[in-house]
Amino acid sequence: MLTDSLLAAYQQYKQDTKHVVEWLACTARSYGFRATPRASAGRLKGKARKEAKKTTKPYSVSLSDLEPMALFLVENFQVTVPSFFAAALARAIQGRMSFADELKRSRDLGAASGATDGHQHFVDVLQRVHEILKPRMGPETSSMFNKILTTGDSVPDLANRFNGLHVLEPSEPFLNAPDVSVPERMFHELEEAIVFEPWRDDVEEALFAWRSLNVSLQKLRKCVAKLWERYRAGDLGLSGVAIAHNTAIHLAQRMGQEVAPVFEKYGGFQQIIYDSFFMEYVNGATDRQEQAARVKRFNNMNLDLLVEQFDLADQQMFFAFQCIVSEAESTKENAYSTYNGKFGWYSPNDDRAQKTNQEKYNEDHGITSELVGDLQLVELLFRVADLVPDEFAAAIGEIARTPSTTSMPRVSLRPIFATQLALDCLRVLGKDSERPYHDFIATNTVIAKST
Repeated sequence: MLTDSLLAAYQQYKQDTKHVVEWLACTARSYGFRATPRASAGRLKGKARKEAKKTTKPYSVSLSDLEPMALFLVENFQVTVPSFFAAALARAIQGRMSFADELKRSRDLGAASGATDGHQHFVDVLQRVHEILKPRMGPETSSMFNKILTTGDSVPDLANRFNGLHVLEPSEPFLNAPDVSVPERMFHELEEAIVFEPWRDDVEEALFAWRSLNVSLQKLRKCVAKLWERYRAGDLGLSGVAIAHNTAIHLAQRMGQEVAPVFEKYGGFQQIIYDSFFMEYVNGATDRQEQAARVKRFNNMNLDLLVEQFDLADQQMFFAFQCIVSEAESTKENAYSTYNGKFGWYSPNDDRAQKTNQEKYNEDHGITSELVGDLQLVELLFRVADLVPDEFAAAIGEIARTPSTTSMPRVSLRPIFATQLALDCLRVLGKDSERPYHDFIATNTVIAKST
């Protein structure tokens, strides 16, 4: 189902980190971690407690506080680490570890020259907190922690038409770990509201947010593709699959809105996707010399590079972004594009598996050009996004209505993902790509005759 495991991975990592900090802060504070703890006047009840919450003062916790709090608890008190804390800590470490390793590789090979070690430092602090608290974890809690942490991320081969699409996806122990929450009574006993100030948002954090979000987006792509496969096999009807397809775009939009503020100061989704594609491409080098050559080639990027790296561009949705921008520029002046066939015409009877990257590029660009042009015209004439809940049409209309301070249209995740799903759908349907249209007409004919 589309609703399974749809909490964006980045939000999950942030939530886990928040719970780690909250448990440490609440527990250490309750044992008097502060040099001058507030004298307690007794626990308030009812209305008095609600009024007290309104005047709660912030209790700031920085990254450098985590180790001292853990040491304070271990050295002075017989504290038992609860399982929910261990699960959150393991997931927070695992969630950042693979990306920290990739950043380290970039630095070791000479890329990311302006980058800092903030991301790796965060991982190191969490690992040291675990080492400090490990003696206070029971056997079952320790076993659960190790299972989540050591299983690592899996790199699944997506079925059928998605064989070339590889993503770092959370492991089963990660997804099945217990939900975590700080016991409510701890907040009642803590007079200050915890404010965690781990770091300032930087480009590394933005890239990590995109990678984490992309995990959820690729899962959505895989899910929708399987539904279209079942439709093609005759196991599912058109209406249900179409609704699920539409819903997936809406869900992607909502997940994108949650992390959009992280991206805005670095140029929005389009810039982050561009930078992520760059890092993936450059990190494919085996030594400094090759990496330097890749950096130089990327800085002078042309169509040849995009075609050569077609699978990577597809996984990062960089290609969908590039297509949507090139075809949507005219929407800034309330116009619409007309496709002249310069990339060729879609031929559903061809075997895509036998096509070269150049042929795949031409086919997908041609499809995008036709679809975007048609939707631009429909949006311009009928404002269809205001009439029917079609996410693809609404996404194209959104570009036209979004102000841009540059010559390039301002593009959010919504039209990028909607374009990508449209391409995925046609790849799955192949020679049956016209079947949804005929099924739609047949259903409407039956309804019309029954009235």
